[in-house]
Amino acid sequence: MMFFRQILALAVVAWLPGAVIFSGPWLDRDRRAALDPEERLFWAIILSVAVSLSIALALAAAHRYSFGRLLVADVALAAGLAAAARGALRLGPAARRVGLTA
Repeated sequence: MMFFRQILALAVVAWLPGAVIFSGPWLDRDRRAALDPEERLFWAIILSVAVSLSIALALAAAHRYSFGRLLVADVALAAGLAAAARGALRLGPAARRVGLTA
């Protein structure tokens, strides 16, 4: 059970916010959808790590950092962005699925 929580926490910090940002309906989503699946995964991870690091630094500057607060902030940000996108997070038919090469 502890291992599952750690994997879930890793996904929240290293993938979730970036995936929501990357697949949102803003700034030419069709062009992002045309990227290779591996490159889309790469950019989702890079965006998520950058966002999570920014949140961690902001929490640390406010002397309020804890890993639990980071998780809550990442989930809240992803939920807020998904709500702003009105749930329209699918990239469409132009996006190929991630395969074994990722």
